Amino acid sequence: MDGQCLHGLVRGAPHLCPMPPACGLETQPPSSIFEMVVTLACFGVANMESLARSQLLPSNTEVELPILVLPHVVLFPGENLPLRVWELHHVRLLLLLAFSQRRGQPAYLGILNARRRSLMEDAVVGCTCEMFEVESDWDGSSPLTAKAKGRQRFRVLDAARGGNMEMRQGIPHVRVLILSDECVSAYPRLPQWQRSKLHQCTYWPTTIMGLLSPACLLGKVKQILHSIESWQGVRCATGFELCRIAGFSSDCLDGEERGREGADEEEGAPVEMRDAVSLSFRLAASLPLDDITRQRLLAMDSVVYRLQNIILLLKNTAESKLCCAHCEVALVGKGALFSVPGAEGTVGAYSNPAGVVHQMLTVREVLDEEENVALEGPIETEGSWFEGYAWTIAYCRRCSLHLGWLFTCCEVNREESTNLPRFWGIRRQALVDELQCNAQRVPDSRQDGARPQIDDGEGIVAEEEEMLIRMVE
Repeated sequence: MDGQCLHGLVRGAPHLCPMPPACGLETQPPSSIFEMVVTLACFGVANMESLARSQLLPSNTEVELPILVLPHVVLFPGENLPLRVWELHHVRLLLLLAFSQRRGQPAYLGILNARRRSLMEDAVVGCTCEMFEVESDWDGSSPLTAKAKGRQRFRVLDAARGGNMEMRQGIPHVRVLILSDECVSAYPRLPQWQRSKLHQCTYWPTTIMGLLSPACLLGKVKQILHSIESWQGVRCATGFELCRIAGFSSDCLDGEERGREGADEEEGAPVEMRDAVSLSFRLAASLPLDDITRQRLLAMDSVVYRLQNIILLLKNTAESKLCCAHCEVALVGKGALFSVPGAEGTVGAYSNPAGVVHQMLTVREVLDEEENVALEGPIETEGSWFEGYAWTIAYCRRCSLHLGWLFTCCEVNREESTNLPRFWGIRRQALVDELQCNAQRVPDSRQDGARPQIDDGEGIVAEEEEMLIRMVE
């Protein structure tokens, strides 16, 4: 699918970055692409699709990574990233990564977001990714296709000086620090008769203490996702539809929330969510957020702080609409978000034949479709990201911004099909939250003692919780 003929869509292939000794390329690489393919065939890679998974890089260590700069793409650990590359130096890099993985050596690529296609202009925190699948019968007549998955966060060292970037064979290499994402162990859960005595020994109420517990914060997220109908799609996509949070105590909730969570515990759901770090990344990746907010969540070193901010986002943006990023007309309600069967979630990355990666939201419907959205071009099935669906390019009718695509079920027996008749795929960078639009229109929103819900696009902060978050910092 190629939406680059659209107004406002800038064509350009993503920039890739260098491959260091830390990534496993310690041996002399083959001198040509042909020799590379022959060498890979000798190791069996040319005839197989899956690649072995490497060990994680040690935390808090400095390594040199090749960096792929993707405009408007913020990758979280655990997210999938499809790649299609045309340029020979990019193809050579991916083949070298596959070559190293096949030999059991760590082979990582760094992903950075840059809205203006500058390596160090926007983001200094990125995510390493590792290929888990590569095209097995690539012959050089088409782009090389691979699939990668985010693994670990990293921070660019000396970003103000360009990260000590060094170009090697057309690909930049940057010195980075691998960040730690270890979660502190939760305090042990005490019997009920001991909890009441313990609470008498501290000035702070239980709800305040719960703000420091990842398990309690995950329980709060679960309660919000179940109680607010507009987050149903996110709840299903993130695995919170039916789960029990290990180590969670309902004491950190109040009133009705505690009663509901207690009922859930009595039902005994079969799934236990233990990894607070990976869940926080999964939640952040599934929410319809702008680049700045996603980058801010990615850069947070504390899982507690990340979950606190996710809770505020879930509370304060549940009823707001997603608007066109250019003309600010309301387009999507949060309740329309859903996960297409077989897709990664409500927000996913997709690569078109030109190699451009789009992070896209899947929604059931668009508000005032006839007035707000214009369709252009024929219905195409070739290159569709979703099997059984044809795509059509969608613009904003008011400002001609490329919004995304309309996917229509093209199965013959449509009435008997279990697929949706149609749904929309909206590019994440084409949308902005309604609260951000209001904050930009009324810069002096602090008058009359009122506190704005948006803080310069950096994230949503409620007054009653800001004091508690400041205690944690």
